[in-house]
Amino acid sequence: MDELNAVDAQQPGQSLSGKKLFQWAIQLITQPKTFFASMAKTGGYKTPILYALFWLFTAGVIDFVINLIRPLPILQEPLGRVGQIIWVVLGPGMVLGIGFIVTGIIFVIWHLMGSKESFETAFRCWAFITPLSVISSILSLVPFLGLIVMAFSFYLLITASIHVHGISGARSWTVWGILFAGLILLGILGVAAQQTLQKRGLGAGEPTGLPSFSLNTENIAEPEK
Repeated sequence: MDELNAVDAQQPGQSLSGKKLFQWAIQLITQPKTFFASMAKTGGYKTPILYALFWLFTAGVIDFVINLIRPLPILQEPLGRVGQIIWVVLGPGMVLGIGFIVTGIIFVIWHLMGSKESFETAFRCWAFITPLSVISSILSLVPFLGLIVMAFSFYLLITASIHVHGISGARSWTVWGILFAGLILLGILGVAAQQTLQKRGLGAGEPTGLPSFSLNTENIAEPEK
């Protein structure tokens, strides 16, 4: 029994503690296959929710600090510093709510791919990927580096498909690869459309890119006309 408890204590997704907040994040990034193969598929929503809120809040604080150093255009921050502070406080909860919607989408995708796992398991997969939001916030200082985080997040979805949902590697790489390519294409078309509108005087502000993994083109100088 003691050995069983020891295993449970080390299993990602069980008995959250301050130390494990960072241990799980490090293992996710450095050993994603091991992380998902050993991740607890059940155990309630409390642990994944608290875990996600911590990392989303941390990402919000980092965004706030970055905006202090590099202010955004007024059109992107109409409420100014007050709006940024409000977002730091309320943003994590709002993103968590969106996370349940995103989970619903990937839950359907996984089941169409052949998964038999529950919605809770799908949500845990999403929640335990949220440390990437911190990396995304840091990399947003350099244009287009957010794409690295986006690509890695899809790799994690592929890894979770194989090691959590029991889907074949070939099917996982094919489905998520097509979806990733589709999102990249939509992002490119969105940026091109925004630049076209700006040239015609119809656009406002810089392209916002993709949710959570911004293309962030604000540091790229406009070509001389």
